[in-house]
This record gives sequence, structure tokens and C-alpha cells, in this order.
Amino acid sequence: MTDSDLLMPLLECIADAVVAADAHGRIVHFNSGASRLLGWSSTEAVERLRVPDLYVDSADARVVMVRLRQRTSGLPGAAEPMNVDLRHRDGSSVPVRLTAARVRGRDGNIGTVGVFCDRRPLAAMEARLRLATELVADRERRVEATNIGPRLASELAQPMTAALAHLDLVVESGQLPEAAEDRVMQALDQLERVRGVLHELNRLSTHWKAPR
Repeated sequence: MTDSDLLMPLLECIADAVVAADAHGRIVHFNSGASRLLGWSSTEAVERLRVPDLYVDSADARVVMVRLRQRTSGLPGAAEPMNVDLRHRDGSSVPVRLTAARVRGRDGNIGTVGVFCDRRPLAAMEARLRLATELVADRERRVEATNIGPRLASELAQPMTAALAHLDLVVESGQLPEAAEDRVMQALDQLERVRGVLHELNRLSTHWKAPR
């Protein structure tokens, strides 16, 4: 049994997409994970595609090759993971996390192997997390809003009651000039309106109080 006999079944067991290419960029292996991700069969990919064909932006393919040659990860012929967009067979864009390495075959020729991890499930999870965070924040704002009415009414109740009582005493004393008495009566009316508004706000806040 050769190394190749062991390697091919191993690559097929990997859930992520694995693509191997020769020194000219021609695809020589396209595992089942790559077929699921990009829609090409292994035979179609080997016969029809080169590595640059897989990328939405051909500049990404060049960046990967540059990084491989620069050994940006500190390992011989390996590139640090990066996010790129691949092109599905139907033309749609597939966001992936790419890890790539240069390899030397038994014949001495250098090729490349790339492993592509689908980022869409992670993106979907992040979107759900953002939504959950927004919902929690919105609920907290609603709870805070329901507490404003009762708190405001409580803080204003005592001074308002005292002001109304004092004004009533002044009016009942009969010592106010007629013009001044009219103004005091207008003030009493306005204070009663404010007290009614606070009472309604307190009622609505209690009615719409968010469930625990």
C-alpha cells in the first residue's frame, strides 16, 4: 500500500473542502467536501478548472501564492489562514476560511493544497447572536421605560400635592386681590392637569410592564 493509497481516502473523510493543484495551478484533486461546497464534481473540477477559477476575485489567488512563497506563518511553504470568497458553480459567492500549503511530490515537482472551511454557518451564528443581543438590549430599554413613569410620578407626587394644598389655602384665605386670584386658579388648573398626566403615565407603565 502506497502513501497515495492512504492519502486519498483520508482526504475524502475530511468534511471541509480540500483542493490540490500542480505547479501550473491545474487541479489534481477535488474532494467530496469541495464538491458539496462549490457544486462541481471531482471529475469536472480536475478536467475543467484551475485554482484561479475558484476565486471570486483573482487577486485573492495571487495573494495566497505570494503568502505561500513568503512563508508568512513561519512554516516552510505554509500560509496563515485568511478569509476569501470562492465562486460556486452557479456563480454565487461562498465565503470561506482558507488554509494553504506548498507540497513537493515524489517527482520533485511543487504543488499546492488548500483547505476551505465554509464561513456561512459561523456568519449565521454571529447574526443570531447579534439579534439576540439587540433583543436583550431592547427588552432592557423597554423595562427601563416602564419604570420611568412610576418613578417620575413618585418623585413629583409629594411636591405637587404640597403645592396644590398651599395654593388652596391661599385661595381660601380670601386675602388675594381679584387679579391675583385668577392667576392662582389658573395655576391650580394646570397642576391638576399635570397630576392627571402623571397618573395616566403610571397606569400605562404598569399595564405595559414587560414580563419577567
